[in-house]
Order: sequence, then structure tokens, then C-alpha cells
Amino acid sequence: MRPPFHRDGLICVRYCEAFACLLAVHKMTIHVPTPLTFEAKLKEEHKARRQRFADAVKRARLRENNGQDVDAIPEWKGAEIHFDSHMRAYQLHLANQMVRPEVLYLKKRAVDLDVPYHDLVGRSALKKVVETRRLLMWELREVFGLSFLEIGRAFGWRDSSTAMSAVKTVEARMRR
Repeated sequence: MRPPFHRDGLICVRYCEAFACLLAVHKMTIHVPTPLTFEAKLKEEHKARRQRFADAVKRARLRENNGQDVDAIPEWKGAEIHFDSHMRAYQLHLANQMVRPEVLYLKKRAVDLDVPYHDLVGRSALKKVVETRRLLMWELREVFGLSFLEIGRAFGWRDSSTAMSAVKTVEARMRR
């Protein structure tokens, strides 16, 4: 409801006051239906009954599951489990048993020197990896007495001249 407007200020003020009074009366007469006491009591009883039944069902489930909480996440769902991981571990174990001793030595030294084994036998050209690869080629020559061909084979089928060059480089550095 919009107040009437007139050019004469006096009429406008009178109508605004009247409009404000009408608006106040209208707000007071807005009726919000409240539930009857009987209806409210029925709703509360129904809510309490539903809660009792839900609690009884939960207690019965707890008894069936030996006291374990039904809503709790099972332990096997807490972490991702690969059901064939035992087979992978066994295959790795078998592969490590068939590996030549010089390769096992390389793997242990790679862990000691903090260089990934795959980088040592791979194509990585990072300075740290190359220097470690040269050092380990020299160690294989000294510890196991392998030929340059066998050393190259242990490092991912590298050429024997690569192994020879690595051993000469390390020996030259040791002389200095």
C-alpha cells in the first residue's frame, strides 16, 4: 500500500502519518498459526517413539556385531589395499634371488649413495648420477673383478668402452 502524494506538503505529511498507523496495525494483525497444544504433544510423542525404535535397532545390531559400532568404517576400508600385493612381493623376492650378486651390490650402494637404481642403469645424464655410476663401475671392477663387458651388462647393457672409460676416469681422480 503506497501513501498518497500531493504537491502540498501539509497533505502529504498527514497522509504519511495515517499510512504509518495503518501499516503498524496491519503488522500487529498478521496471524501466524501456532500448533495447538494437543497437536504439539502428539508430535513430540511421535518423535520420542521414533527415537526409541531407532535406538533399539542400533542396540540389536551392536549385539549381533559383538559390540562393534555399526556406523564405524571397517579397518579394511580405511586404507586402500591391493589384494594381489602378496603376489607382487613374492615375485620380487624370487627375482631378487635370481639376480646376480653384482646387481644386488649395485642396489645396496644406490640406496647408500641416495641415487635411484633405475637412474643408475637408465639413461639419466645428471651429474650426480653420472659420477655415482662411474664410481660404482670402478667398485665392481675392484670388488668383484668383473670384465668391462660384465660391468656394462650390470649397468643396463652399456658398452664395454663406457665401463672402461668410467674406470679410467675414477682412477685418474684418485691419483690426483
